Amino acid sequence: MMAAAAAAAGLLVAGCTAAPAPSPSTPGVPGSPAPTSSSDPAERIAELAAVGPYQVRTTTYRAADLRIPGSRAAADVAASVMGPEGATGARPVVVLVHGFWASCYRGRDSSGEWPCPKGFRPIPSNEGFSYLQQRLASHGYVAVSVSMNGVNARFGDVGRDAGARARAAVIHRHLDLLAGGRLDALDGWGLDLQKVLVMGHSRGGEGADRAAQTQPGDAGWRIVGEVLVGPTAFDPPTTSRTAVVAMSGDCDEDVGPGLGQTYVDRATADPSLLRSSILLRGANHNWFNTEWDAATSVSGGGFDDVGAEGGDPDAACAQDAADRLDAGEQQEMLARGLTISAAALLDGDAAARSVLEGRAELPPTEGARTWVTPIGGGRTTVTAGALQVTASGGTTARRCTGLSSETERQGLCGSGGVQGINVHWADVLERRPPHDAVELVWKRPGGPVLLRLGAPLDLSAADALEVRVPVEGGTQAGFEIAVVDDAGATAVLGAWGPAGSVPVGELRPARRWAQLVSLPLVDVQGVDLARVTAVSLTPTTPSGHAWILDLSAAPA
Repeated sequence: MMAAAAAAAGLLVAGCTAAPAPSPSTPGVPGSPAPTSSSDPAERIAELAAVGPYQVRTTTYRAADLRIPGSRAAADVAASVMGPEGATGARPVVVLVHGFWASCYRGRDSSGEWPCPKGFRPIPSNEGFSYLQQRLASHGYVAVSVSMNGVNARFGDVGRDAGARARAAVIHRHLDLLAGGRLDALDGWGLDLQKVLVMGHSRGGEGADRAAQTQPGDAGWRIVGEVLVGPTAFDPPTTSRTAVVAMSGDCDEDVGPGLGQTYVDRATADPSLLRSSILLRGANHNWFNTEWDAATSVSGGGFDDVGAEGGDPDAACAQDAADRLDAGEQQEMLARGLTISAAALLDGDAAARSVLEGRAELPPTEGARTWVTPIGGGRTTVTAGALQVTASGGTTARRCTGLSSETERQGLCGSGGVQGINVHWADVLERRPPHDAVELVWKRPGGPVLLRLGAPLDLSAADALEVRVPVEGGTQAGFEIAVVDDAGATAVLGAWGPAGSVPVGELRPARRWAQLVSLPLVDVQGVDLARVTAVSLTPTTPSGHAWILDLSAAPA
C-alpha cells in the first residue's frame, strides 16, 4: 500500500487521473458468492461481526489539490479505496477520515510541512484504516479512506475548530468526485451515494461530523449517518441532522471518552435520528489507527497514549492490566462496531440496529467489554428538566443544572477537574447548552423517589421504559422501578442493579457515563400505560450516588 500511495502522489493534475492499476483481489476470503444472511437475529449479528462473503479489490486515486474556502492554502485530495469483487447493484459508501498527525516522514524523522520536504514521504495515516476497509468491503460496501495530510499541516491549529471546516471541505470534495463518476480507478463499482456513512477518528471525527451537519441539500450524495471514534469537540455544531454512533475507549488519555458524548446528547429536530454511545473497556486513543501504533507503523511513529504526557498510567489502563486491550483486539472491536453500524444505518438491518439500541450485545473479542446507551431513534423522551422530584425515606433528590465546575457550586450537577469525568454536562466555560439531571444520594436503603411528569407519557405501544443513569465513581446503585398512572395505580416493572460506575481507576475518578436501564413493558398489568404520570425509583443498595438524565418510551 505504501508503494501505491507514493506512486499516486505523482499523479497530481487538473481534474482527476486514475491511480495505478487496481491490485489483485485480497486472498483469504474464498470466492465472492451471492451474499445470504441469516434470518435469526443472533446469527445475523455474528455474521456482521465476522469477515463477509466478498473478495476485496483495492485501488487509489488522487485529484487536484483543493483550495480551502477562506484561505490561500490548499489540501491534498487523495484516497485509498477498497470494494467488493463481483457485487451487483449500487453499493453504499463509507468514507473514513483519520485525525491529526505529522504529514511526512524520512526514516525516524517526521515533518508537519506540506507538500513534503525533499527526501520525505507522506505518512499514510489514511492507510491505517485498511483493516476497516477490508472488513467493510467484504460485506459489500465501498470504503474510501481519505488523506488529511494537507489539512493537518496547514490547518492543524487554525481557528476555534482546529481545522474541522477544512476537513469537511475535503470530505465534500471527495463525495463530489465520487458522484461525478470521473474517477476511472473506481470503474466496476456502482455507487449508491444516497447512502453514505462517514467514520472519523480523533480530529477526523469532528471533521466527519462537520461534513455531515453542513452537507448541501442539492449535492449528488447524502450522508445519512456518522461513526465518531474518540472524536475531539473543539467547536462542533450544536444540533444533529444525521444518525450518530460515538465510540470511545475508557483508557483514552489523549481526547478522553467524554467528548464523543457531546454529539450524542446534543439537540435534534428529528426524534427519529438514533444517537448511540459505545464505551469500550481497555481501549486507548491511538491504536484505532494502525499507523499510530509503533508495532505496525510504516513511518516508524505511533505510541500508546496511556501515560504519554509523562505521568504514570492509571493501573486500570496499564498495558499489563487485566482489562486492557492490545492493539489487535481494539481494532477488531472497532471493525465489528463499524460494520454493524453500516448495516444498521445504511441498510436498515434490524439485527444490527438492535446492537446500537443496546438490546443485543456487540460481539466481543476475548476480554473485551462494551456498554451501549442510545437516545433518539423514535423514542419519546422526557428530560430531567421537565420532572418534578419528591424524595422520602432517607434519600435526597434534587434537580441540578447540567454544568460542571472544578469547584463545588450550588445547583450544578458535577465538579472535578479531570478531563471527561462529567461526561454528560459541559464545563461552565464551554458553549454547550446544559442538560439538566436529577441527582440522587442515599446512605441507607430509602423510600421511593417520585419523578412526576409534566404531562402523561404514553407507554401503551412502547417496548420498554428506558432510563439513562450515570453512577458516581466508587459507588453502586440499584433501584426497584415502578410506574404510576393518572388514577394513582402503580405497577412495578422490575429491578436494575446493583451496578457500579463505568469504569473505576486508581489515579482518576470513574467517568460519570450513563448506563442504560431498560425495563420491558410486556405483560404489565394494573395501570393504564397510555396515561403514565410518574416513575418511582426505590433504592435497593445500602448506599448510592447517581443521576437520572432522562426517561424514554422505547419503540418496539
